[in-house]
Amino acid sequence: MRSFPRRSAPLSRIARIILLACALPGLAVALAQPPATPEYALKAAFIYNFARFTNWPERPDRLLRLCVLGRDPFGDALDTIDRKEVGQLQVAVTRLRNAGEAMRSCQIVFIADSEVDDFLMLPERVRLAAGVLTIAEREGAARQGIIIELSTEDRKIGFEFNQASAREARLDISSKLLRLARRVY
Repeated sequence: MRSFPRRSAPLSRIARIILLACALPGLAVALAQPPATPEYALKAAFIYNFARFTNWPERPDRLLRLCVLGRDPFGDALDTIDRKEVGQLQVAVTRLRNAGEAMRSCQIVFIADSEVDDFLMLPERVRLAAGVLTIAEREGAARQGIIIELSTEDRKIGFEFNQASAREARLDISSKLLRLARRVY
């Protein structure tokens, strides 16, 4: 009978520690982003299409930053559009807590319900920053100056559009998109 060399206990413990250390970052990411609900998977697709129907200025870094401001309701749904192409630009999804930073570094800002009130209190020159498409779900957000208000009615996703705010932000949005809006202000 052939005997195999026996591993020493310290090596076995070290191997377990290494495996655990390698697994923890993936586990942390999985826990940080809960799975997407069908509603938010659809809303992520809407946001991607809003980006596609907007003429964006050429960017030297070739990135189109999509930022979620506040508590992220999307779970992992936005990950499906991260790194997708919009014309010559590549979507880069980021999650932020600071409205000022979002308006300086992002081209699309989804304002979570937890942040809408604070966002609307910002000075107009900050809220309507040039080249920034703002999106929120709060009822009445488009009437209050947010460019796109996403809504769910009878299990259907729709949106309202604030044309005056888009003009103020110097965004050129396709009329094809505007025809799909439930309401244009």
